[in-house]
Amino acid sequence: LCRIFKQYTNMTINKYLMSLRIASVYGELRNTDKKISVILEENGVRDYKGFMRDFKKTFNQTPQQIRQSRQ
Repeated sequence: LCRIFKQYTNMTINKYLMSLRIASVYGELRNTDKKISVILEENGVRDYKGFMRDFKKTFNQTPQQIRQSRQ
């Protein structure tokens, strides 16, 4: 299944899930006032350090910076 998924999407299942989580967290950061830790927990983020690295690589900002730019 993993090989077929990668063949058609050009990314691993884990990378795909991370991209979905990043998009969901970003949307919630922009649209809600929930604590960042609550947002991460609700989106199934267990590896905080890895998530933060991927998030910053995607948006060139941390979740805290995204939240501050909204205000």
